[in-house]
Amino acid sequence: MNSILIKPSVLRGTVIPPPSKSLSHRAIICASLCSGNEISHIDNVILSDDIKATIDAMRQLRAEIEIIENDDKTYCLNVRGNRGRVEYAEINCNESGSTLRFLIPVALMLADRCKFSGKGKLIERPLDIFYKIFDEDTIEYENDSGKLPLTVSGKLRGGHYNISGRISSQFISGLLMALPLINRDSVISVTDNMESAAYVDLTLQMLKKFNIETDNKDYKEYKISGNSKYEASSCRIEADYSQAAFYLVANALGNDVECLGLNEDSLQGDKEIINIIERFKNFENSDSTNCSGSKEIVIDASQIPDLIPIISVLAALQKGKNTHIVNA
Repeated sequence: MNSILIKPSVLRGTVIPPPSKSLSHRAIICASLCSGNEISHIDNVILSDDIKATIDAMRQLRAEIEIIENDDKTYCLNVRGNRGRVEYAEINCNESGSTLRFLIPVALMLADRCKFSGKGKLIERPLDIFYKIFDEDTIEYENDSGKLPLTVSGKLRGGHYNISGRISSQFISGLLMALPLINRDSVISVTDNMESAAYVDLTLQMLKKFNIETDNKDYKEYKISGNSKYEASSCRIEADYSQAAFYLVANALGNDVECLGLNEDSLQGDKEIINIIERFKNFENSDSTNCSGSKEIVIDASQIPDLIPIISVLAALQKGKNTHIVNA
C-alpha cells in the first residue's frame, strides 16, 4: 500500500490565487449579450471545465469568442456579442450549475428552441423555480421526470416574478441578466431571506459594467428596465477569495504566504474570511456565550457556504476556543 510522509514545516512564499470563476461566468455572458457590432475584452480567465461550458453555450447562442493565451497561462477572451436570434441551440452544461441556471432564462431570449444537457449530479439539480415561471409565461418545456435533459421553447414575458431567496441565488442572477432584453419593465420580488446575497451583488456589479442598471431594494425587490442595451466593456477578472481563503488561514495558523492580486474592495462574499480570522484573533473580547456560559465564536454559514471547510480547519486548531457554525 502506498503512503504519504508528511514532515511538519512552515509554508513560505507567494501565491496568486486563480481568478474568480463566479465573475468569469458573468463577464462572458454579459459580453455575449452586447451588440454583434461590439467587441469586449475579458482578461485573466482560467479555462476550467465550467467556464468552457459557458463559452461553448454562448457560442451556441451566436456570440463569437476568441481565446488568446497569456504568458502566465491565463487567457484573454475577445467577445463579439450576439448576432441575432437562434432557431435552435444545444447547450451542454457539463457539470456547471452556474451555466445551467444562468442560461436557461438567457436562452429563452436568444433562441426559439433550446436543449440543455449535463452530466453527474447536475442532471438532478432542482429547477422547480424555472418550471413555475414557464407555466406562468406559457413557455413549452420537456424534461426527464424533472431532470435533464431539458428542452424549452418560447420567450419570457417579463413583468412580476416571485422568487425564493433560500434555494439558490443563481436563479435570480439568471433572470437579472435576461430581463433587460424584454420590451417591458420587470420586478423580481424575493419572498424570503436572501442567501448568498453577495453572488447577486457580483451579478449587479457586472451588469453595471456592461451598462445595465438595476434597482436593488434591500435584497427584497429588484426592478429591471426593459429594452436595455448591453454595451461592450473591458475587464480583468479579480482573484478568487474562496481559494485565497486556504492561504489566508494558513497564515493565521503560523505560516508565511503572501497572496497577490486580491481586490481589497471586492464584493465577493468570501472576502468575509478576513473578518473571521480577526474574530478568532480577538476571541477573548468576544461577548458570545453558549448555554453553559462558555465563550464561543458563532459563524453564520448562510452567506459563505464555500468557506466552511477551511473555517472548520481554522476552528479545530484554536486551542481552548469553541466555534459554533449555524445555517450551514
